Amino acid sequence: IAANMTFAEIVTPFNIDRLQELVR
Repeated sequence: IAANMTFAEIVTPFNIDRLQELVR
């Protein structure tokens, strides 16, 4: 998840919703 978070952090505007759902 750490690696994904790093990548997601760069693409937050696109993966922020998806990442948040996954973290939820």
